[in-house]
Amino acid sequence: MKTLFTRTAIAAAAATALTTPALASPAISATSFVFDFSYEKEAAETTAGAETIYDDLKAQVAEHCDVDTYPLARLNKMQEQQCIERTMDRAVNTIDTPAMDAAHDAATS
Repeated sequence: MKTLFTRTAIAAAAATALTTPALASPAISATSFVFDFSYEKEAAETTAGAETIYDDLKAQVAEHCDVDTYPLARLNKMQEQQCIERTMDRAVNTIDTPAMDAAHDAATS
């Protein structure tokens, strides 16, 4: 079974959907987007499955948060990193399995 999600959990039938606002630096602006990601719930409960899901999730989050533009590239990279960190934190919390938490902890420590 595939589960879709973004950031805020909204239960709907057999799937979970969330809305993920990706926040830029408050001094600059705030940008929101909806981020949908599909994964096998059973796989998120195993170490190997969670690591694979985590890698796929991070790649898709990085693509959604990409703000690499000139001349503000350095500032934009800081915003991009904040977006990735916040979106990953919320996505992992939404998936909410010990294996996914462990994959996230390993990647961020």
